[in-house]
Amino acid sequence: MNPVFSRAFVGVLLLGVTNTAFSQVDDHLFRALNNGSYSSIQVSLNGTSGNLEDEYFSVQLNSSHRGDAHSYVINGQLNYSETNGTKTNEAESLKTRYLYSFNKDNAIEIIAEYQRDVLQGLSQEIVYGVGYRWENQRVDEHSITSALGLGFIRSETNNRFSPKEQDYRGNIYGSLNVPFGGNGANASISAIARPNIQDTSDWRLISEITINAPLSENLSANFQVTYNYDKEPENGIESRDLNYSTSLSYQF
Repeated sequence: MNPVFSRAFVGVLLLGVTNTAFSQVDDHLFRALNNGSYSSIQVSLNGTSGNLEDEYFSVQLNSSHRGDAHSYVINGQLNYSETNGTKTNEAESLKTRYLYSFNKDNAIEIIAEYQRDVLQGLSQEIVYGVGYRWENQRVDEHSITSALGLGFIRSETNNRFSPKEQDYRGNIYGSLNVPFGGNGANASISAIARPNIQDTSDWRLISEITINAPLSENLSANFQVTYNYDKEPENGIESRDLNYSTSLSYQF
């Protein structure tokens, strides 16, 4: 078996995710790892019939590898929901990150992202860019780890109700991973800012808190809150969004 897929978990989603664009931080997928490979899949499918006709489907795929010199993380998501015949969510994203580490703490970073959100009026957004990343890697399971990133991205956005936009943005982020409880539980706090280089009044902020608490050797509970802010959103779209989700994970 390919070592990249040697570990996996299947999560059962217990609380839905609010109707927002996908988060673009996802640093908890990297910070929890040292050298090695990791893959996961989380699937949720539920619905009701009768007085309320409701359908919800969600799938999230992650694959990550950390080496001495070369590392990457790939994250894909798909969400769809419908209530009484009315679509309430249809969104998808794919994000990739590659790191070349030239010593223990410093790396060059390349990112590429794609996302679509029908209800947000986002037909397509493609992002790619480069940057510098500093991090202190984990010494043991009780170590606090952190990372800082600085770079720039090019964004190409197609919105349903406005002309195609192309802009350059800064890409500034920080991440902190804190173990607690002594049983492998940890909290990851991340935030990223993306100001428009050509118009600094146009900026975006994404932040998230992820908590992972092992219940047994193979079973753990996860909780995540994500906050998104866009200073200049599309007409009819709110500037602020809040996502929340909780899940049970089984690792084998």
